[in-house]
Formats: sequence, structure tokens, C-alpha cells
Amino acid sequence: MYETVKQELMSNPLQHHPSHFQQHATSTTTATTVPSSTVSNSSSSHADTQDSTFYKSKEEFKRQMNFAGMIYSDAPCLVSTLPYFHVPDDERALHPEGLHLIVCVHGLDGNSADLRLVKTYLELGLPGTHLDFLMSQRNQGDTFSDFDTMTDRLVGEILYHIENGNLNPKRISFVGHSLGNIIIRAAISRPQLKHLLPRLHTFLSLSGPHLGTLHVVHAEVEEVRIIIATLAAGRLRCPRNLPLPVESTV
Repeated sequence: MYETVKQELMSNPLQHHPSHFQQHATSTTTATTVPSSTVSNSSSSHADTQDSTFYKSKEEFKRQMNFAGMIYSDAPCLVSTLPYFHVPDDERALHPEGLHLIVCVHGLDGNSADLRLVKTYLELGLPGTHLDFLMSQRNQGDTFSDFDTMTDRLVGEILYHIENGNLNPKRISFVGHSLGNIIIRAAISRPQLKHLLPRLHTFLSLSGPHLGTLHVVHAEVEEVRIIIATLAAGRLRCPRNLPLPVESTV
């Protein structure tokens, strides 16, 4: 086989010269790039048509709205790479009112992400304010513990957040949902947070059961309550010997 290939190469050496291969490859490449250039020109033409339609529609919109200003898309490039309402950290630190710590506490069977929208809206609504959020998570996954335990967890979490972050908040606010409001009320009454009481600013309570759940009556619970009250009053007695059911015979 080697001899056969060698004879073919020797019979026509110009055909297998490197320049011949290069010329052949160039012609092949040229032939295959024609369709792609056609597709590219077609796509470019379609994009130009869309851009032209967009600009015409935008100018018509501005004319109908009698809008004399500029629209964001009028700029040839991005005006700024920073997100909306962005305030540099150094400018936030110089805010005259100082750091505002906001503690968000979730409710029963909740987690630290439950109040994330509240955090987002506050950041958007107060863009220049130096805000710091503590999304409480010490009680998530174990919200059926007793109140003292959950209160201790929240108190420790607040103190750790301030100490670990080397924070000196001038104002402290709380945002609670459902059971979280009761835990907040218990936490701010603890002596460990007494030095922070003068800095309290806002308490936003969302669906907090501050008056208990007296008006939420379940039939089964009410029946049990009546039975217990009757037994305690001695008006209900259980017979010592209950009659057994008679077995039926077929």
C-alpha cells in the first residue's frame, strides 16, 4: 500500500504541493462562506427594519405624550453601569442620621426570607439612607419552642450582629410578621437590650396577634373547653359500670 501511494505522489507532484492544498482549501472555504454571508445580510436587514420601526414608534409616542425630555433608550450606550438608586457605601456612612438597623423577624414556621420584599421596598424607597438589615434566622426551623427560648435566641442574635459587625446604630427598627411580633415585644423587654431602648425608632407589625386569638374559635376546642369546665364544676359524673354492648346473634 505504501508503494502505491508513493507512485501516485511521484506521478503528479504538483497536484500534491502545499500550495495546491492551500489553493484548494481557499476555494472550498470561499464556496462554503457564501451561504453564511447571505444569511448574515438577511439577519442584519431584519434587525435594521426592527430598529427603524422602534425609533418611529418611540418618536410617535413622544409626540402624542407631548414629552419634551429624553428617554433612557435615547442614549447611544448605557448611561451608567450602576444599578438604580445606588448609593456608594462611603456616602451612606456619611449620612447625617447615621446607621439605621432594621431587624426583620418571621412568623410561625417561617424563615429569614419571608420579609425579603419588605427589605427590598425599604431600600428602594429610602435610597440615600444608611440601612443595615438583620434578617433573623435563629428561630427558623424551630418556631414551636417556648417563648422564652425563642426570645433568648433573638436577643442573642441582635447583640451578636451588632458586635460582630462593629456597628453603632443610631436608630433601630423592627419589622415582624405574625408570631415574630410577639417575640419582638418580649425581646425588647429583656434587660440585655435595655441600652438600646433610646435608639428604638419604628415597630412595623404585620398580622401580629397582639390581642391573642380569642375570636378564632374552633368547634372541637370549644367542646373540650366546655367538658373540662363542667368536670371542674362537678356537674358531670362518669358511671362506674358502663353497660357493655350486647352481641347480636344470627
